[in-house]
Amino acid sequence: MQLTIKQAVKIYTSKKDFLIYTLDNNNKIDKCTLSNDLTRHRKAYGKNTRFILTSVIKPQIKNLTIKL
Repeated sequence: MQLTIKQAVKIYTSKKDFLIYTLDNNNKIDKCTLSNDLTRHRKAYGKNTRFILTSVIKPQIKNLTIKL
């Protein structure tokens, strides 16, 4: 899964529990939503929906390094 800088900041500053997303063909996030209500958004996105706890992904975002 590949995140943009804007998506990473949005996830890191969020107080929501779940990141619900779908991936496109290039393994990039196509649609995403931060929510505490998992079932409602999974039904709205369809069968290809994936989710991850934000508490799992936040430590990885914190250790992110950017090369220029």
